[in-house]
Amino acid sequence: MKRTGEYTLLLFFLICCPIAMAQETIRELKTNNAYPNLSNDSQLLVFHSDISGNNEIYISDLTLGITKQLTNNPANDRTPSISPDKSKIAFVSTRNGNYDIFLMDIDGKTQRNITNDSLSKDIHPYWFPNGKKLVFNSTARGEDYDIYSYSLVNKTIEKLRTSPGESTHGQISPNGLKMVFRKYFKEIDETNSEIVILDFETGIEQRITNNAAFDSHPIWTNSGNQIIYVSDLDGPEKYHTSIFMYDIKSQYTSQLTKSKDEYRDLTPAFDAINKRVLFTRQSADRSKADVLSIKYY
Repeated sequence: MKRTGEYTLLLFFLICCPIAMAQETIRELKTNNAYPNLSNDSQLLVFHSDISGNNEIYISDLTLGITKQLTNNPANDRTPSISPDKSKIAFVSTRNGNYDIFLMDIDGKTQRNITNDSLSKDIHPYWFPNGKKLVFNSTARGEDYDIYSYSLVNKTIEKLRTSPGESTHGQISPNGLKMVFRKYFKEIDETNSEIVILDFETGIEQRITNNAAFDSHPIWTNSGNQIIYVSDLDGPEKYHTSIFMYDIKSQYTSQLTKSKDEYRDLTPAFDAINKRVLFTRQSADRSKADVLSIKYY
């Protein structure tokens, strides 16, 4: 039986501006902490970690500096997301033999499977701004990945896109009118994916990246004016991703971090209160990772 404990989450604060790169301080990665997600007030941080032996969900109170383990089982529990009102956490678990979306209270109680489909792989949950729905990826019983919503009110699942093309990592805009996501275009090779914005009212998909790179993990800033995502556009090799920010009004893209041979940067989370972006820095062999942050101005 693993022991549930507390430990202090170490965040590394890197400073740069969105136009020029700054000197970065790097340490050896010794754990596997990944997929940071912040509450809207930036007080709570959830992430998954294998510090206890396998991936479990943890929550950190950034004001008190205390981190607690919320799940404790032999399954793979990962990619947590805090509800807008801070009452619940959505996450992925394999504890029923398949990747499903689970829900639990903010203190880890009442953990339950809400998609519960043994024929589909359901991953990467995020909340709608009103807290009444979740958006997630699903293979929908053998199909390519696409983006779906789950209603906590009606307990129903709905496909959010109608156009063809495998798509993942959907996230709803702060006003609830649009969704940003990663779509495979496969124009250069099978791994070519781009960042796309879907307007729910018109059904129009706007492509905001157009290159031979692997672009993924898009998120909105709190204002809805920028999109932060990862790309291997300037990486030393495929999947060596860095963090980028796209301004919707100016259509200008700035680079926030730069990957190197020994690591890559993934899964950004936006912190409007402290003007920073949290992200996962993962070793090149994918065996270790940690949560870092970078300031922007």
